[in-house]
Amino acid sequence: LVRRRFDPHDKPEDIKFPDDAAGIEKAQAAYDNLANIALNHKAEGLIEALEEHIDLSRYLRWLAFNTFMRNGDTIDEAFFFASEEVGKPYFRHMGWDADDLFSDCHHYSKYALVDPHELIYCAEGNLDQALLRSPELYERYITVLEELLLTDLGPDHLKATMDAIKADLWSVLSDNATAKGLKELHASNPDAVTAQAARADIDAHMKAMLSEAETRRSMLLDRIALARSAQ
Repeated sequence: LVRRRFDPHDKPEDIKFPDDAAGIEKAQAAYDNLANIALNHKAEGLIEALEEHIDLSRYLRWLAFNTFMRNGDTIDEAFFFASEEVGKPYFRHMGWDADDLFSDCHHYSKYALVDPHELIYCAEGNLDQALLRSPELYERYITVLEELLLTDLGPDHLKATMDAIKADLWSVLSDNATAKGLKELHASNPDAVTAQAARADIDAHMKAMLSEAETRRSMLLDRIALARSAQ
């Protein structure tokens, strides 16, 4: 179990498991091999080389989600877990702590990949470099992004998910005593000290987030069309 740290500064990965010296060394070597393929393997056959070591579709889907939701901090919010399959470690990826949605890329985008089509947002990892090295992989990525925008995370799904979250919140935020305990909310809105006022504030933020998602969906679909027309 490997947590990626800050690749642009060559910060070493955090090996969560195994925790013995030999196991840590083996896990680090396996992850380093994956990163080395992404950075140095020739473009031809790069997809096949990566897929021998990682569930690439799963990782591309996460990158697409981050782009859609404009996640401004992802580099160290990634865990890679591996099991021995066909005689060698095979990684799968899990995102974690997505608390910077709809935010500017941290470090003023200094370390972010420069995608001429602006379809990759705030990606800074060594593994991500493969997208710009392989036109075939980039096309596969934007296909995943397009599918996410048009189907799995369509407007109806986002609205239904937000409504479900709202129902859960309202079941807790049901009285003024609870509203008075929302200290972080009060920092931005000192008037949100009643259940009614707190709900109104939260509801406004939810509507704004859904609106921003739809604006971004339209923009990204336009960019995808432009990228394909330029091929």
